[in-house]
Amino acid sequence: MKSVPEKSLTYKRKDCDLEVSEQKFKLRLERICGRRLNLRINDNVSSLLNVTYPRARPKDPAGRKEINVSINRIFLQAPPEVIEAVGQFIRRATQKNRTIIRRFIYENWHKIRSPSAPRRLVVKGKYFNLAEVLKKVNREYFQGKLRVRISWSLPRGRLDTVASDKTEHKRRRRKRSFRYIQFAAYDETHRLIRVNPRLDNKRVPSYFMEYIIYHEMLHSIIPPRLTPSGRLVYHTPEFRRRERLFKYYEKARQWEENCFDKI
Repeated sequence: MKSVPEKSLTYKRKDCDLEVSEQKFKLRLERICGRRLNLRINDNVSSLLNVTYPRARPKDPAGRKEINVSINRIFLQAPPEVIEAVGQFIRRATQKNRTIIRRFIYENWHKIRSPSAPRRLVVKGKYFNLAEVLKKVNREYFQGKLRVRISWSLPRGRLDTVASDKTEHKRRRRKRSFRYIQFAAYDETHRLIRVNPRLDNKRVPSYFMEYIIYHEMLHSIIPPRLTPSGRLVYHTPEFRRRERLFKYYEKARQWEENCFDKI
């Protein structure tokens, strides 16, 4: 497979470090896409760019109302070619503008604000002590050398969202709709593994908890890869190979598939 030329992944520092005002940024995007925008700049790390189009109505068949755009503030520092790609993406998403946007995100991921680390790490649950599980997995698979922290995430019923990978479980909810249960997530900024407190359940086997933590620990040593098409891949072939080294891998996946809905 052809690798992406280094030149196409790099932007001049003088362009990237100059942050334009939100108003100027909005005007530039409107000029490029030819539509009025309702622009919201935020620090959302789960959806860096989201576009919602108004429904066309009989009196307004062309749908000329404002387009709702939610975008991470890192794009205020983007060079002209990336801003051009964002404007074109708003007008009509193509493989070309998607690739440019993804490459910019990949190259500037370290600048994107991540959720603040909790002041106090909560490791003791009713059935699992995360610190003990982390220590065991670290000793068995990483010679005790990995330096990551761990904590239970948000209160039961809420799911924590961070900038990195999400270990999810697809759960049926009616005939054709699904919802996702996020087991855990690795926050690269704080080197912190956050675990969904729903897993603190007597029905969850210890090998499954160890598998989830092992999975997230792998993300701390195996970086994502940017494909030539501009797609960011977290679960690379190397990641999958290392993941299968977990001694209860098949057993854990089978339990997830057949038993998780019971908790």
